[in-house]
Formats: sequence, C-alpha cells, structure tokens
Amino acid sequence: MNTGSNLGPSPTYQWYANNNVISGATSDSYVANSVSSTDVFSLLVGSSAACPSPAFVMSNYTNRETLLPIKMSSFTVASVGPDVKVSWETSMEVNVGHYEVMRSEQPGLKDFKTVASVAARNAATGGSYSYTDAVPGNGTYYYLIKSTDLDGSSELSDVREVSVNGSKSSLSVIPNPVVSSAVITGLETGSAVMVVNMNGQVVKSGVCNSQSYAVDASGLPSGVYIVKVVGRNGSSRSVKFIKI
Repeated sequence: MNTGSNLGPSPTYQWYANNNVISGATSDSYVANSVSSTDVFSLLVGSSAACPSPAFVMSNYTNRETLLPIKMSSFTVASVGPDVKVSWETSMEVNVGHYEVMRSEQPGLKDFKTVASVAARNAATGGSYSYTDAVPGNGTYYYLIKSTDLDGSSELSDVREVSVNGSKSSLSVIPNPVVSSAVITGLETGSAVMVVNMNGQVVKSGVCNSQSYAVDASGLPSGVYIVKVVGRNGSSRSVKFIKI
C-alpha cells in the first residue's frame, strides 16, 4: 500500500477476496479462517483528508504463499511419572487440518514416528493442545509437532528433548513355568496381548481391560513362548514363559 498518501484522521477500509467484497471486513487488518491455495486478498483504503490525492489507495494483491497458516507460540515436553506430557499453543491458525505428535529415541531428525493425531481447532486466536504419551520405558525421548494444512502441505516444529525416570510396572507371567493357566501382569488397560510360539505363530491373542490378563495355556504344547504386548500408543514389550 502507498503509505505516503494523506489518509486523514479517519480513513475507511474494505477487504476483498478474489475481487469480491468481504462483508464486515472494514478494519485495517483481516484474519481469514479458511483459505485455499488460489485465494488472493486486497485492501481498499479511502482517505478522509480534505483534499486527498489520491482519494483511494488499493493494496497489492497477496497470494497464499505469503500467508502463515499457523503461529506456534509455545511447545513443551515434561516427564510425568512414567509418561511424557506434550503441550503446545498457537497464537493463530488458518486452514490447519491436524497436528501429529511425533517421537524418536534418536537425537536429530531421525526415526520419528507418529504417536498421536490431534484435530486443529482453526481458531483465529489460536488454541492450546496437549497429549500424554505412554512411553515404552525410562530413557531420553525426542518430540516434534507436525502441522498439516487442509491442502496437504505440512511443516515441522523444533525438536524437544525429555528424560523419563519414572517407574513402569514390569511385565510378568505368573506362574512361570506354566502348567495350564497363567496371569500376565504389569499391563496397561487397552493393550493388545499376543502369545507367540518359537515359529513366530500367534497362538493366543486378546485385549486386556485391566492391568492383568489371564491366559488359558492348557491346550498349548510344551515349550517356550513369548508374550508380546502392544500398548495403545504402539509401543511394545515382551516376556518369555515356559509351558510344561
């Protein structure tokens, strides 16, 4: 916009999208809550000066590439017992589809895997988000937030690091060796439980609804078996038992 023009004490403003008037957009700034990749915007400013020259000034068109779909104001990770709480805040969201919480056990941008997907609220004033990640065990973890636009484009946040030293119940099979039945303890509610033989075949499976899971082993041949447990966030643990 030609800022050298004499706009006077009370200039008027009108925003346009794709050469069409935006109803109610009559201030010197405008936030679009939904923007496509081809949208262009302009601002018509009318001078209130006694002898304006010119009387109206039209801004240059701005294409989608220059608009920032998200402004992240904070991103923190904190150890909470055996878990990690991931929190982030935005001060503006435009055309954002969703966020992905990504975790790695390697420093740098290596081996990041999505552990959660969170829908964006697309608020002009931003929003606050959080996710509690049930990590596999003690150690150092690295996190980042991936924001994906509705048009499929995405960007990554900076990486945050956190150390976890909280205790997590150990996975156990009681009794071990097993004669006819056993109870698997140290589980997280909602985990998938699989009993696998030494040939890699799943011979028993189910989903636990508490912190323990009963296994009927009466029909299993004698031998060594592996109990594989997959948590709700995709992390896995395992323990062996002997069937006699």
